[in-house]
Amino acid sequence: MTSFGIVSCSKAHAEVTAALLGACFDKAWDGAAIAGFMNTPGAFGFIGCCSSVPQGFILRRAAGGECEIVRLGVSAGRRRAGWAARLMAVALESAAGKGAAGGYCLRINRR
Repeated sequence: MTSFGIVSCSKAHAEVTAALLGACFDKAWDGAAIAGFMNTPGAFGFIGCCSSVPQGFILRRAAGGECEIVRLGVSAGRRRAGWAARLMAVALESAAGKGAAGGYCLRINRR
């Protein structure tokens, strides 16, 4: 049986998140950049896993009652299977808990 899960992302997940980001975007961040982002006020994220293998991620930043979607990516082999929707749902719930209603995205790239 395949197990699916979403875990909270922290600085400890910087290299894993950087690898996923590199697989999804032409202009990737390295682990140090991810760790730096996770240190900024209001930053949070989640990683989606299938059988303990990371398949997608979302990075967000909450400030002033809003929540920016900084990056959202899903491995090519897992796209169109609901991963982004699952990650968004968990991130929206978490943002609401941080006092941020809704969210916005400044840029959309597809690789």
